[in-house]
Amino acid sequence: MVVQRVLVLCAANRCRSPLFAVMLREQLQSANVEVTVESAGFQTSRRPAEPGSVREAAARGLDLSTHLSRRVEATDLRRADLVLTMELAQLREAVSLDARCWPRTFTLRDLVRRAGSATAAADGDRVAGVHAGRRAGDLLRAGPVDDVPDPVGGPPAAFAAMASEFDRSAPVVAELLTG
Repeated sequence: MVVQRVLVLCAANRCRSPLFAVMLREQLQSANVEVTVESAGFQTSRRPAEPGSVREAAARGLDLSTHLSRRVEATDLRRADLVLTMELAQLREAVSLDARCWPRTFTLRDLVRRAGSATAAADGDRVAGVHAGRRAGDLLRAGPVDDVPDPVGGPPAAFAAMASEFDRSAPVVAELLTG
């Protein structure tokens, strides 16, 4: 399966997911790859992006100034070929909305970790290759090792650290999607 639609999720869709989505979109556009990258969250819709995320986007020549949050719905999960969450709890919440999304839903950190050793599935589906070996029981593991920290309420350095992680992660995800 060729990935045509990526959905990036975080709690409120005001900080992490919109920033990573715009960074991934830029990576894919630079590679002349047409993939739709959207973001959403699990909380209230129609709120602006956090100023720290807008600032970090602008520092990279990207614009989040007009972003408005939106709430994820099960139809979003069904349409997405790849779903990325910022926390394991959000992955669990996505799977609870639509259990069929499990094979193509990952925390960003888990996907990045697995991408380097992933091989394409028999039909060339790289997302399925990354999913190979995962078990539904993985959703129950404890600990924040796969969580991208939420910088909301923190100092500007917390937003900068998040954006630096995304600077490293976006090319890995783009490479996975482009082969």
